[in-house]
Formats: sequence, C-alpha cells, structure tokens
Amino acid sequence: MTEKKQQIASAGFELVQSLHDNPDVLPPYNKKLVDKCAKQIIDLYNENVRSFMDLKSKTDGSNKENESQVFQLVRIRQVAIDQIKRCSCAYINERMKRIKNMRWKCGGQIPEKVKNNMSEHEHKWLKNYNEITFEFQNEFGKEDEENEGEEVNGGDGVNLFNYVDPPDKLMVKVRALKDSGQFETSDGITVVLAKGAVHLLPRQDCENLVRKGVLEYVNQITD
Repeated sequence: MTEKKQQIASAGFELVQSLHDNPDVLPPYNKKLVDKCAKQIIDLYNENVRSFMDLKSKTDGSNKENESQVFQLVRIRQVAIDQIKRCSCAYINERMKRIKNMRWKCGGQIPEKVKNNMSEHEHKWLKNYNEITFEFQNEFGKEDEENEGEEVNGGDGVNLFNYVDPPDKLMVKVRALKDSGQFETSDGITVVLAKGAVHLLPRQDCENLVRKGVLEYVNQITD
C-alpha cells in the first residue's frame, strides 16, 4: 500500500523536493504542479464518494469480499489525499517563510528576481503582510488616551528594521559604499555619506542602511 500511495502522491513529493533542492533561494512557483495536486485530491475524494455510494446501494451484504476490497481502496485513497495535502501545505508555508525572511533581510525591499518567482497569491499575501507590519509600527507613538494624551516614542512610531537583532554595541564604525548625500542621525547630527568615508554612528541608525548596501561595518566600538 505504501508504494501505491507514493505513486499517487508523487506530485506532492515533487513540490517538497523542489524546495529541498534549492534551500537558499526561492525557486519559481510551480503552479502546474500545485494545480495537479489539487486535481488529484478532488479526483480521489470523488472516487471515494462513488465507492461509498455503490456500497450503500447494495444493502443485501451478499459480497463481503468485494466490500473489503472497496474499503481497502478507500483507505489507500484517503492516505494519499492526506499525504498530498501535507506536501502542498508544506510547500506553500515554506515559500511564505522564505519570502518573509527575505523581506526582513533586505530591509523591506525584496529583489525583483525574487518577486518574479512569486505567485499572484504570494504577492497578495506579501502586500497584506507589509500593511499589517506598517500599521503595527505606526501604533507606537500614537496618542494613548489611557495615559492622558502622552505619546510613546515621541510620536514617531518605530522602524522594526532597526531592531532585527538585539544591539550589543551602541556605536559602530561604518564605511559608505556609495555617494548618498546627507544623512541625519537620531542624535540630530548630520553627516555626508560620501563613497569611502568612514563614520562612527549610532548602531540603530546604521542597520537598515547596511542591509540596503549603503554602508558596511568596519568594526564595532562600545560607547
């Protein structure tokens, strides 16, 4: 039965294998294979329904051997349905996980080559995820009626991209990788990010620029 189940659920295994073979990237969304899995689930389910309806129509119980064979086939189909569903869900969830990780790693800007490998539904999911995250960030700093109108964080919200990792250094030495003009730090100090220039800046101001390729760390110095 195991061999038969694997043959039926081969499309689901192919989906999982495609991600296993490409662990560090987001391969193109395989719509053809996903649709094939969905069709297999529907077809197997309908076959089980027909089998039960046939048994129900034969109420005399004259053919116990045939009844046993039907139940065995139904069981094989159901196991295959469950396997295909698990593989399909694993494929979709792993892709969502990779998209989300790339978003945070790239400072919110997913590369175009990655976007080209995403499905229409994944683009919609990412848009909703961005909106929810943006709304959450803006909640910090809004007027809190329960605190007599006091504002949190000065009413400026919070940029979560600046706090991806727990800070272990207050100040870091960074080098500008390209000419980016003037940049004002959270301390109110303005520096000119000229290519090759080295600055000692607050860590929280640099993390997002490092992820975007504007700056690179030279070394880290405690304050």
